[in-house]
Amino acid sequence: MSSPEEKKKRKRMSTTKKKKPPLVLTPTATQSTPNPSLPDDLLLSCFARVSRLYYPTLSLVSKTFQSLLASPELYKTRSSIGRTESCLYVCLLSHPDPIPRWYTLCRKPDKTLTTNEDTKKLKKKSSGYVLAKIPTSHSGPVHWSGLATVGSDIYNIGGLINDDKDPSSRVLIMDSRSNRWREGPSMLVKRRYPVTSVLDGKIYVAGGCKGCSSSSEWMEVFDPKNQSWELVSSPGTEICGCNYVSKRAGFDGKVYMFGGGNGLAYKPREGRWERVGWEMDTSWPWYSYAVIDNVLYQYNGGFKWYDTNARVWKGLKGVKGLPNFPRYIARLADYGGKMAVLWERVLASTGFKDKMILCAVIALERRNSEEIWGKVEWHDTVLTVSNVLDGKIYVAGGCEDCDSLNCIEVVDPNTQSWESVASHGTGGCERLVYKGIGIEGKFHLLGGASHVAYDPRKGRWDSVGTEMDIGRAWVSYCVIKNILLYYHERDREFKWYDYKGRFWRKLMGLERLVKFLCYSRVSLAHYGGKMAVLWDTFVRGSGSKNKMVWCAEVSLESHDVYDVCGKIEWFDVVLRVSKSYELVHVIAATV
Repeated sequence: MSSPEEKKKRKRMSTTKKKKPPLVLTPTATQSTPNPSLPDDLLLSCFARVSRLYYPTLSLVSKTFQSLLASPELYKTRSSIGRTESCLYVCLLSHPDPIPRWYTLCRKPDKTLTTNEDTKKLKKKSSGYVLAKIPTSHSGPVHWSGLATVGSDIYNIGGLINDDKDPSSRVLIMDSRSNRWREGPSMLVKRRYPVTSVLDGKIYVAGGCKGCSSSSEWMEVFDPKNQSWELVSSPGTEICGCNYVSKRAGFDGKVYMFGGGNGLAYKPREGRWERVGWEMDTSWPWYSYAVIDNVLYQYNGGFKWYDTNARVWKGLKGVKGLPNFPRYIARLADYGGKMAVLWERVLASTGFKDKMILCAVIALERRNSEEIWGKVEWHDTVLTVSNVLDGKIYVAGGCEDCDSLNCIEVVDPNTQSWESVASHGTGGCERLVYKGIGIEGKFHLLGGASHVAYDPRKGRWDSVGTEMDIGRAWVSYCVIKNILLYYHERDREFKWYDYKGRFWRKLMGLERLVKFLCYSRVSLAHYGGKMAVLWDTFVRGSGSKNKMVWCAEVSLESHDVYDVCGKIEWFDVVLRVSKSYELVHVIAATV
């Protein structure tokens, strides 16, 4: 038997084992232990070896990480060890907000541990690339300015002053290493909507100024090395002939420009201009294009490249696996010798309120002087954005003194208050208002000889073209998820307005419904994201004494902003009335 002293000894040993520290620190222990930190030099060395695609995620870890990732020392280290790489930047305008938003392509972090089989399935579902919004200061307007890139700097050149109509000579430069904007040397000439191109590390800017067609101010060049602007000799009125330049590109040792029916090329080394034949100006000035490794590429329903020796456009071979998308919305860019392609698609599942931004990266290979092949490395949705209106009601016309400042007013349902809107001052339009439409963030006012649109965010009126106005043929209309639709009684077809292209398109898929609308007064309404169509007909056999009111419910489908079609959910007789009744208004409410 054990002695009492041995029992006490075993008990003490058992108690000691029970009090053994846990393998995982408790929250109290974690707080009492200081966090270990790595020296900044070691962190910089680690960050320099990580792809820039992961920097947006790393910058969220701490303020220290964010500061180091934007430091000049980091990029000096990356350059010294040969880790420089291209970064893709995307500028988006969320209408009607005039302030542009800048994004950069990055890798989406994978927070879960997966097996090899899970990884294979994940790769099939997602590419892992997304667009991350960068915290940068206001870059200034981008709609009427010219953009160019030299090295790590992105230039925003010219444009409008304070959204006015006056041209600007201002130059803003964003350092893509720190994502910060700074003022650059102003141009010698104020320019509105100039065109820019880069050749041999210099930026050439042309057009957009008053009297440019006959003066020596038509084009100027910026040298980033000495930070100075210099005027370029004018091509002369007999060659130039216009102030408007639609497209430009710098490649093959020349600066190519097209506009006003003329094609020009400037040779900086020789300091002279020459005409360019029409074989090059077939379509690329009207669609998206990019210069990659001294080759001009375009997308015009298919990818093409320009052979400067043969002076013909040739198809880019081998590009497979991409979905169809309209030529008007594609955007091409040089992405480190590869081609980045971005386009948008409207989401029907969200009632056309949201859009997807999609991206594809295509590797390029020149196999000989006659052929260039492309291989799609990946394509995926990289961002989803929203486009909604302000939910206010605008009222115009019908007053005795419609030329005064209180001829138009707006009510805010949230505050239950009315407010006057300043008149656009065109005179007399408000008295003859026959259409008022809220679309694309603007209140369009059609009447008389004036066609204007009010932008609530900017608080101003702008003149618009007459493309939207089709006269008395436009009787019944409605706006559904930012799409304007109407029924053309004379042509007997439904149409929707292409806001970007500024023309009406036929709404496909409703041919069966149109057969029942002959000689009927048609009314349209927004019905929970769908289109309600109502019309009346006389009851046969009643001696034209009674009427039937019909209703159809139509859903809208869209693959992109240029492809909207209707689908008939149902249609039937919903009411019988005497002929004295008249279909006046159709409207829907949300309850």
